[in-house]
Formats: sequence, structure tokens, C-alpha cells
Amino acid sequence: MTVTGTVVDLQLMNPHSIIFFDVTDKTGKTERWQAELGSANQLNRSEGWTRTTLKAGDKIAIVGPQNKNGSGDLNLSRE
Repeated sequence: MTVTGTVVDLQLMNPHSIIFFDVTDKTGKTERWQAELGSANQLNRSEGWTRTTLKAGDKIAIVGPQNKNGSGDLNLSRE
């Protein structure tokens, strides 16, 4: 699925980093989502990510699998 939203926070950490972002639905309701990524080391080494790659207020679109329970959680980690 593709989810678009506004970055709230990027936490680069080990073993998994997390992007927190707000998604506004068609009715105007805003919901907090999160996307789990690989480790900070992996993101830096393979993708060149740093703590300033994403900043609060950045608009993003993320493509990935949603949690099976329907919650606002995407798992993008590559293990």
C-alpha cells in the first residue's frame, strides 16, 4: 500500500529505526502512523541516511505492507 503523510520524527537506532508520520484521511481526520526500517547502521551504510535525512514537516509517500491488524504500522525493515 502507499501512504502519504507528514514526518513527525525520524528515530535512527538499532536494531530498527522508525519514521513517525501523520496521515490525514479523506474526512480530514489525522492519524499517527509509523514505519519500521532497518538499523541505523544499515540505513547509513547502504542508503546514506543521517539524522537529517527526514525532518519534521517533510511530506513523504511510503510504499510497503501494512500490519495485518489494520493499524497504522508499516514494516519496511530488511532482515
